[in-house]
Amino acid sequence: MSADSRATKKVVVLGAGIIGMTTALLIQQQRPREYSVLVVAEHSINPYMKSAKTPSGKTVEYPETKMDFSALEMTSPIAGAHWRSLASNSDTFLQQTEALTYKHFMNLAIKHPNSGVRIVEGVDLYLNKKLVDDNNWHFSLVKDFKVVSDLPEGVEYATNYKTLVVNPIIYIDFCKRWFLMEGGKFVTGVRVKDLRELEAIAVNEFMSKGDKSPTPVAQHFSSNELTIINCAGLGGESINKSLVNTNSKLMYPVKGQVVLVYAPSMQHKTITKLGGKYMSYVIPRGSGTVILGGTHQPHEYTPDSDPMTTDRILEECLKLAPELVEGSPEDDFKSRLEILKSNVLDVKVGFRPGRVGGVNLSVDSMYGRSGNTIRIIHNYGHNGYGFQSSYGYAVHALNLLRQNKL
Repeated sequence: MSADSRATKKVVVLGAGIIGMTTALLIQQQRPREYSVLVVAEHSINPYMKSAKTPSGKTVEYPETKMDFSALEMTSPIAGAHWRSLASNSDTFLQQTEALTYKHFMNLAIKHPNSGVRIVEGVDLYLNKKLVDDNNWHFSLVKDFKVVSDLPEGVEYATNYKTLVVNPIIYIDFCKRWFLMEGGKFVTGVRVKDLRELEAIAVNEFMSKGDKSPTPVAQHFSSNELTIINCAGLGGESINKSLVNTNSKLMYPVKGQVVLVYAPSMQHKTITKLGGKYMSYVIPRGSGTVILGGTHQPHEYTPDSDPMTTDRILEECLKLAPELVEGSPEDDFKSRLEILKSNVLDVKVGFRPGRVGGVNLSVDSMYGRSGNTIRIIHNYGHNGYGFQSSYGYAVHALNLLRQNKL
């Protein structure tokens, strides 16, 4: 290797979803340059403008990515996504994590309007006021917070504040392009079954162009010179074959079904209903499209969507947001529901990376195939709050790098 290529510590981030790309970008951005980062992933987001016709015959163009893989392997493109706190009043760590992400997204929305992050009005409707008592710490964090006095039927408490919506396809690609501009390296199409495989990949990618000799791995990376950050989502436990304290049974999928509709009149507000059997939400994605959800089915692996669930989502979300259909809300509901159904663009199924015990954010180590020690930071298992906590968890991963002198 050239002296130049040894000037920084080497970090390999496994996974190119929201957690992997956010973590990789933040670490690569550090000044003075502390780390040189390589992202290794089997799948990545490659946006294109999709042209689709609604059942009513409208032609709509919106950002999409090719999903030539199972949503069990990567679910970030299917997410809503928006910022809404899930941290309880007693969970100060998650509060800090969500607050860091809220402020980061606010900054991005203002300074980088092409990032896929937008500031919108956020409305939370609570069917049970006890939910508010357990989760109200963020009322002092968010901008323009107010309590809503005119409550819809069945709602015991409601809030309104400035929040963020994220088009996951645009945003993750934005992070990837920024990461590459910062000098980061990216390898895709690689299926990793054991974390130890990343050592050889790192040697190959971090070697200078003039050094292609088959030198043994041990002569390239000494012990503790290489750090792996495991952001593999649902695969986060199963690839830890080289670690003693691993249990692949801790990870499980949480199936979610959403409906993508064309609703250009609903682009500046997100609505979430909390309580009851299902959490319903309306999240504008831009380009006139809106994500309607949803479901929360732990340990469910079936990739197929359910037509009855689609009908239920459309009906509940139209009640939440009558403006999904242009015209008077007083018009016949069944007629308006048929109009909404005629504006459906797609039905999507994703699998949130659930984990018993919550997120695995920890430091580990293993012997590589070279015999040298490789440090590992785990950052996976974010369930349904990956986007709204993504930057905060990236900050925590960076802090672990520094605290452990990695």
